[in-house]
Amino acid sequence: MKKLTLAMLGVLVVSACTNNFATITPIEKRDNLNHICIKEAKKPRLPSFVPSIVNSLKNKGITSQVYVNSIPKESCKYMLNYAINTRNDVVLRTTIRVQELEGDNYTKIGEVVYKQRSAEEQALSKSQGVQGQADRIVAELFKNY
Repeated sequence: MKKLTLAMLGVLVVSACTNNFATITPIEKRDNLNHICIKEAKKPRLPSFVPSIVNSLKNKGITSQVYVNSIPKESCKYMLNYAINTRNDVVLRTTIRVQELEGDNYTKIGEVVYKQRSAEEQALSKSQGVQGQADRIVAELFKNY
């Protein structure tokens, strides 16, 4: 019995260590979230990342508009912004946050922190590229859609 318990505990520890999503706060389904504004930097670290996010959102039925450095509040009820670390054109770590405009301020409604941890994820990232990573990230963030 003790060996079985230790084996099960070992599997649990290994599976917990290979989870690539350190934080997941999925967005609750909103009927009016069908367009989102994306805040992009002037000089993005990974130029293919935002176009990949745009494509992943499109597959979820959400249109988007990319703005550099600032978001016009008058036309953007929902905003997506991110921070990213990359190496060799692959996402190593990213935090993606979606916010909703309430009055004059944006309030967080969902967030994903992705970390490339497991050898399996590294192999998948190399074979599917940034688009594959973006698809997995958006799927977690918008799992209620």
